[in-house]
Amino acid sequence: GGTAVYTSSGLTYYRHPDWLGSSRIASTPSRTLYYDGAYAPFGESYSETGTTDRNFTGQNQDMASDLYDFLYREYHPTQGRWVQPDPAGMGAVDITNPQSWNRYGYALNNPMALVDPDGQDPQCGSGTWDGEGCTGLTGPGGAPLNTTWGDTCAYASTGSGDASCSALPGLWDSGELIYPTNTSTGSGPAGGSSGFQPASSGGNAQPQTAGQFYRAYWSTLGFFFNWLSGTGPRLRYYGADDYRTRDLIASAGFQQVNSRIQIACQAGVRSGKLALDSWDALYNVDYDRRNSPVGGQVGGYVGDWSVSHGTAVITITNVAGTHSFFYHAVPDRQGTSGPMRNITQTFVIREPSPCGTK
Repeated sequence: GGTAVYTSSGLTYYRHPDWLGSSRIASTPSRTLYYDGAYAPFGESYSETGTTDRNFTGQNQDMASDLYDFLYREYHPTQGRWVQPDPAGMGAVDITNPQSWNRYGYALNNPMALVDPDGQDPQCGSGTWDGEGCTGLTGPGGAPLNTTWGDTCAYASTGSGDASCSALPGLWDSGELIYPTNTSTGSGPAGGSSGFQPASSGGNAQPQTAGQFYRAYWSTLGFFFNWLSGTGPRLRYYGADDYRTRDLIASAGFQQVNSRIQIACQAGVRSGKLALDSWDALYNVDYDRRNSPVGGQVGGYVGDWSVSHGTAVITITNVAGTHSFFYHAVPDRQGTSGPMRNITQTFVIREPSPCGTK
């Protein structure tokens, strides 16, 4: 259920949490929208409307902005780490789990499944930990939740999309979730395919048709126009079934990044950071202009990846600005609006695990 928030004037609004306890939507007693926002895996806020009311995994920013106040220490969502080391010291280390060796790491580097209510003990947001991930989780209305890739409005077993969102009629916007729905149809991506073949098939993206290629090509030209003219949204999110995400998968840079993930996964690592250097991306331009217009536009990027229950989830973030387009020769232009100001792109890719069912 939701959490009632009271002020000096009485009941003000209700917070409606996701499976991790983060408040994605807040509504008033009269059933109107008070706040609507979303969180990246490690808690960065985006796509906010209404009265700002950030509440990540049930914690507030009481003392300072961009710092969540847990019982034993403070958490910085932009950095994705604790500000203070684990107060348990070496007592928090599990020799069989390398993620526990970092005393500043948040939730064993698995923020889509685990939470840390007091800053000392990572645990499942809901459901039961089975040694690999959290099982038995439910979304709004009690629907089974496919938490291996984080869409709160998707049934795990039936793939029936946004039906579970009916628990919050008139308020829930599935496009605001960390893993947005298909932007052209509005349908949830549950049961869909990113178009990426697993490592056993050679680790190569399935070839695009000419129509798919040119759709991505014209979209990329439109993106450049938006950036040059200062039009369009500054924050853009592409779900696993979005045609631009599928085009990025076909890029040389993604194949390089994914090969590193495969090596790490087969060595027993189940999550981590990823990066494609801008200079490495420059060498891919000739390939990408013929195979992946979106890959050519994005160039270098950073992101996160995790594997759970046979599914790999890769989140890629790219900041498109003068610093990026001119290969770090000039700084980004200041401000959030106007010509040639930064546009932040987030792509979410879901694929079969390159290291088996674990």
